[in-house]
Order: sequence, then C-alpha cells, then structure tokens
Amino acid sequence: MDFVRKSHKTQSTIFGLSGLASSWGTAFLACLLFVGSSFEPTRALVPAEEVKKTVERYIQSRSKNGSFLYRDEKTGDRLLLDFVGVQGIRGMPPYGDFVDVEFAVHKEPQKHYRLNFWVEEKDGKPKIVDIRIYKEPAERGGQWVEVTRQPLLWWWVPVTEHPGEREEKRAWEIKAAIHQYIAGQKGSPEGTFRIHDPKSGKDLELELVAIHDPVRKLPGKGYFACTDFHPVGEPEKLYDLDFWVAPKDHRLEVTEVRIHKEPVLENGRWIQKPRFEYRGIQPIELP
Repeated sequence: MDFVRKSHKTQSTIFGLSGLASSWGTAFLACLLFVGSSFEPTRALVPAEEVKKTVERYIQSRSKNGSFLYRDEKTGDRLLLDFVGVQGIRGMPPYGDFVDVEFAVHKEPQKHYRLNFWVEEKDGKPKIVDIRIYKEPAERGGQWVEVTRQPLLWWWVPVTEHPGEREEKRAWEIKAAIHQYIAGQKGSPEGTFRIHDPKSGKDLELELVAIHDPVRKLPGKGYFACTDFHPVGEPEKLYDLDFWVAPKDHRLEVTEVRIHKEPVLENGRWIQKPRFEYRGIQPIELP
C-alpha cells in the first residue's frame, strides 16, 4: 500500500513500507512518518514502478560482471557493489523521488551500503539527477552494521520534522536549492562541478563531498552554507565553497559561489586554509 505524509509544502511518499522496515533503524524511521501526521493514498507524478525501473536500468548499465561500480564521494574509493534490492521510494514534490537501494560489497556480503538515487521528471520521463551514500558499513562489537553517514542527506530531514507552515526557511530547503544547483551544473551523476578559481586562474573540476551544518542566514543578505569538494581523484585535497541562496519568484536560487578555503600542504598533510574571513556580521543558524 502507498502512503503519503503531508508536511509544510512537501509530500513524502513511501512505497513498500514493509521493505523499508527490514532493519530496526528503518523501522524506527517508518514509525516517525506516522507520528503526528495525516495520511492518504496518492499517485506519484511519475509512477513508482517507472522510477524503480529507471534506477535498476542505470545500475545495470554501470555494472561490470554483475557488480555496480561506484566511487565513494567522500573517500574517493572505487566500490564494487552487488545489488540487493530497492528498499523504498520517497516522493518529495517538487524535488522528485528518492530511491533507497541496498548493496553488498562484492565478495564481502557482510558489508552493506545504502545508496540513494535522486530521480526527477524530465520531459515526462524519470531521470537520475545524483547518487549519494546514505548508509555505510561499520564494525560494531565484531559484527558489521549499517551506520548513517553524516551529515544526514537533506531529503531525510523533513521526515523528523513536525508538520506545519513556517515563515522562515528550513535548513534542508537551503541545502536542497544548493544541491539542485550543483546537480544542474554536473549534468549527470558522473559529471563534475566546475568553478573558475580567480586566484589561480584555473577552472577546477570538483566532486561534492557534503553540504555542511549549520546553514545560516544573514539578515538582508540571504542564506549561505559551507560545502566540501575535492578535485577528481584527489580526495585528500578539500576545497570549502560557500553557496549564497536567496528567494526569487517563490523559489530559492543560488546567487553566488565563492571559494572560502583551499587545500594547502603543511607538514606533510593537506589542510584547508581560508582565503577570507567574515567579520562584523551576526549570522542566524537555521533549524
């Protein structure tokens, strides 16, 4: 059965809830969906089965000898993953659908990853916008378990919030606008984010690691958040990019991107060195 949760201006749709509750963590998350919310059947903009098939076809197209090839956005490691199954699909108009897929590490079936595939409707057809690691394997007490990678992906945050309208934007909405901008610049999950570095005069090709908390607001200047990127194939070198976001025509848009910190080699290790500082301003942290 399909259920929908209406919160603020966003609907969150869960398909195959019994599949989502395959672990205690996701079972708890499913319980959160029901607390203090009203539910009713709904029809997704793109049928759930079409979204599911789109993700499965993509996985098959990027597989070698039956294993899915994926580069860890944080560590840069190339992962060889065996498909286990689609655990659930969350519809979040107007952002699209988020497909939670479970994989096992090839030849190490005790280690599991959960990858989330972001799917949007393009010209009436579902298209994969981006892929991020939601959960990763970690050893606890001699056993391998799935742990949620931090910071939490922004599309999971509305699940834990109380429904209702707010005049102020939420942090996850700012993150969503930034991620949409980055994904649009990349063009595909395999693409890179390009930015011109005015200091070096070079065009950098970067991969997103994370959009960080907290997200802040500067009165009269808009919202901003810090992000980590690394050059392709060089995960040890981290750039800190600041994204500025402002409301425009009833939506949020990225208005400026600046390189705040650059990777510098000091004493044999890479650190982030600031290029500028924010002084004399009092930012407000968003919930």
